[in-house]
Amino acid sequence: TYIGIILSNKNISLFSSIDDFVGDFKIAWTAPTPINNRSDITIVWISEETLYDYPYRSPVDRKLISDLLKRLALFKPKAIGVDLIFDRPAPDDEELIHTLRDLDVPVVIASIDERSEVSPESRHHNLGSTSFARERLRYQERFIQESAAIAGHILFERHPQRLAPGDATVRSIAPPLAKNPDRISFADAL
Repeated sequence: TYIGIILSNKNISLFSSIDDFVGDFKIAWTAPTPINNRSDITIVWISEETLYDYPYRSPVDRKLISDLLKRLALFKPKAIGVDLIFDRPAPDDEELIHTLRDLDVPVVIASIDERSEVSPESRHHNLGSTSFARERLRYQERFIQESAAIAGHILFERHPQRLAPGDATVRSIAPPLAKNPDRISFADAL
């Protein structure tokens, strides 16, 4: 009885890992398998090889992104998703902002908020906890506003108070922040 009371007070679910496993197994084995790959979706991957001739890798060269978006727009897609965040200044930002604003195709870009981590080295600190991080968020919001791009957050819901072994599987997307309820997830925006 005491163990049960202590566990319930700590929000610990001994069965959550089993439940996740059973749910994953059920989806994997009962979901319909597509007969053909979808021809209406194309993924363009910017790899280390793509960036080899550029002077830096991070942030990804804005002119490269701008040129790529212009070329993709020639194919008249329904939408383009850019799974990159624009949270700090880089050369050619203005060119990319103009490209995003001038394209005839809706473009969804990834965004972050206070729930994001500053870096892997500072996992215990929220993005909003430093002036540097706040400046990154301010820059991102200015970039989004000036580019007129659609922004979708790329945050996954976390349950840090739950004692369960992690398996690096995303099972839920974080809801929008109360102060920015229109910023839906990247996938939903796309």
